[in-house]
Amino acid sequence: MARSVIPPRTSGWFLLATMVLMVGACFCGTFCSVLGTVFVGFALAASAALLLTPVAARLSYRLGMLDIPDERKGHDRPMPLLGGPAVLTAFAVAAVVCMEVLPDGYLWAGFKPQFVATLAAAAFITALGVADDKWGLKPGVRVIGQLAAVCLVVRYGVVMTFLPPTAAGLTGEVVLTALWIVGITNALNFLDGLDGLASGVAAVAALSFGAIAAMTGQTAVAVLSFCLAGAALGFFKYNFRPASIYLGDSGATFLGFTLACIAIIGDWGAPERAEDLFVPIIVLGVPIYDIIYITIYRIRAGHVRTLNQWAAYVGRDHLHHRLQNLGMRPRHTCLFICLGGVVLGLLALILKTKGEFSRYDKFLTITVAVIMFAGATILMELGKARQKSNQRPDGLIGRREKE
Repeated sequence: MARSVIPPRTSGWFLLATMVLMVGACFCGTFCSVLGTVFVGFALAASAALLLTPVAARLSYRLGMLDIPDERKGHDRPMPLLGGPAVLTAFAVAAVVCMEVLPDGYLWAGFKPQFVATLAAAAFITALGVADDKWGLKPGVRVIGQLAAVCLVVRYGVVMTFLPPTAAGLTGEVVLTALWIVGITNALNFLDGLDGLASGVAAVAALSFGAIAAMTGQTAVAVLSFCLAGAALGFFKYNFRPASIYLGDSGATFLGFTLACIAIIGDWGAPERAEDLFVPIIVLGVPIYDIIYITIYRIRAGHVRTLNQWAAYVGRDHLHHRLQNLGMRPRHTCLFICLGGVVLGLLALILKTKGEFSRYDKFLTITVAVIMFAGATILMELGKARQKSNQRPDGLIGRREKE
């Protein structure tokens, strides 16, 4: 196996810079209270991901955890698939340090059970993804495993709370929580078909959640979000085109699952402020839009008729495929979609701002987001027309792999 396909060894200067960053972050975390804790979480997660990702790549080769190229795929050499464990470890180390080592641990009071449950469930999701990357699990097995992880976090309070406190309302909240978490988990996994796209979109969403949480006094949620953003961005260095390692199902599902839980844990608005409930939907608008569009398109086109077919279908009908059909290069496509995520994050930040915007202004903000999605639909349809003119197939039924 050629060494050029493995991420380069970390240089001495890079290692020194990383250590300085980590020490500086810890200094800020010790003496600068809340803002320092947020910074140490982000810096430590990014540094850990930068250091661990090359190790995960080499381990992938030793264990044979590789994505083998074929005529469908965009890469021409075997690619490591153990990005997930590297991102999970970086996130976990940073979050645990912020919670247990730094002096602002009191900020996590009442939040630890939810955090521990989320971390344990995310680790299970990552292990499930590793098994899928190695042996190819059936769609039903993956969904059952994801539902088991949902049961764990729900048991410790990670559940939606906006319906009336009746038996029907509580049941509805649990069902909606399961649909939300499983949906976002798979949406981000389905989006992972272009170098750097899933990790970039996840980093942008996590930064958006972190900024909103910090501005609304939710320090623990902000720290958790910035830890996830740091881990995703540290991995992004190796995942952006030309990628030297992939997230794999383990990494993409981990990021999607954790983002979905953060969206539930955060306090984005009271039930009587219906417009505030759009905040997590807008922040995660890119993967949500993509999975809704491809689901409707595939059902209407007759490509899928059952849940198993939907989960197993490998198609070239995602947002990034349509944009490339219009002539965008892969790097530009990734950056363009991530930029869309940034704009959505800013819209969500405006939407959550209290005291400065009327409900009418917030309605206009939601309208702008809807217009963005409408514009994306037009681009998708143009890309579909271009694809048909080139007589390229949309996809096939089979084991879902990175496209």
